[in-house]
Amino acid sequence: MKKLKIFGLLYICLLSLACNKDNSTDPDCIGTFTDDRDGEVYATAVIGLQCWMTENMRFEMQGDLVNPMNPSSNYGRLYTHSQALTVCPLGWHLPVDEEWLILERFLGMPQTESEFVGSNRGSDEGGLLKSTSGWSDLNGSNTFGFNVFPAGSNNNGNFQNLGDNARFWSQTESGSSSAYSRVFFHNVQQIARFRDNVNFSYSCRCIRD
Repeated sequence: MKKLKIFGLLYICLLSLACNKDNSTDPDCIGTFTDDRDGEVYATAVIGLQCWMTENMRFEMQGDLVNPMNPSSNYGRLYTHSQALTVCPLGWHLPVDEEWLILERFLGMPQTESEFVGSNRGSDEGGLLKSTSGWSDLNGSNTFGFNVFPAGSNNNGNFQNLGDNARFWSQTESGSSSAYSRVFFHNVQQIARFRDNVNFSYSCRCIRD
């Protein structure tokens, strides 16, 4: 009987953790984080059981890029993959590919589709994260406050796709010259997963350690 009670309590605890997918999972993450390096303040939010910064990184590094056509500081700076690996402040890090997968699965993307490399993944998960304005075509609902703005990218010195795309690095490399990225498009509400050239410059989001 005692063993049954223990197993019952464990089951209730596990069920509680599985069901508790709102911001109450980590009250310390709700609100803002101030980067001590430069005083920049970033909004934060819990999505599932992860604590994310919900703004693009703006930390100035040697060689990073700012699109002169950016309509807002919320669009942030663009970083090569090597820069992205060190852009997050202490206590935070650039998400690995698996952490992006966890986020996508929480939003409802089937596991088999989440593991696909390409653009045909899931259904409306990207729309749940995209900002409610700024996109040239399909804005998002920003349901979880993630606020993906279409900051575009820089490829080989050329700024591209401002208003159309948002591209984010993950830590995870794929070979010697590419790494996994996430891409949001203006004309679909899906999230693409690519292996991109590490010399391209993309936006960065940080996740808490």
